[in-house]
Amino acid sequence: MSNTQPNEGGIMLNYTCLRMIAEHLFLHLPMEICGVLRGTSQAGRIHIIEFIPILNTSSEPFHHFTLQPEEWIRQCLNPQGLIGIVHSHPRTPPIPSSEDLNQLPMFGQLIQTYFIASPAPDGVSIHMNAYRVDTSENPPSPILRQSALQITN
Repeated sequence: MSNTQPNEGGIMLNYTCLRMIAEHLFLHLPMEICGVLRGTSQAGRIHIIEFIPILNTSSEPFHHFTLQPEEWIRQCLNPQGLIGIVHSHPRTPPIPSSEDLNQLPMFGQLIQTYFIASPAPDGVSIHMNAYRVDTSENPPSPILRQSALQITN
């Protein structure tokens, strides 16, 4: 499920992070990539300033992603600035799949954002959607709400 929340602050992504995500995505095609997003969150605005690639250890990396457990744990043990995760859909648009939604509870309380990237038809750029992880439902079952994404210098 994904909806845009009009009253929330947007998500800002540093251009260097965008470029790093794109390079990582194209380097590993046709497999899915994944990684961690770090930054700050204040007054409803999220500013992402760092992308940390993490090895996809899925047994089916062409169709699924699994963050390498040791590196994911290392990132979780340093929660300061842990904002979200990113992964790719190499052959489909950057919208949450049923698998993404099924995996979301594993991340829900740890992250605020969930990014999905896909290669653009031009073969050199990417399409990326940003989602906020909403855990306010009762009982807390996280859902994704699409958010405005602004690229910054």
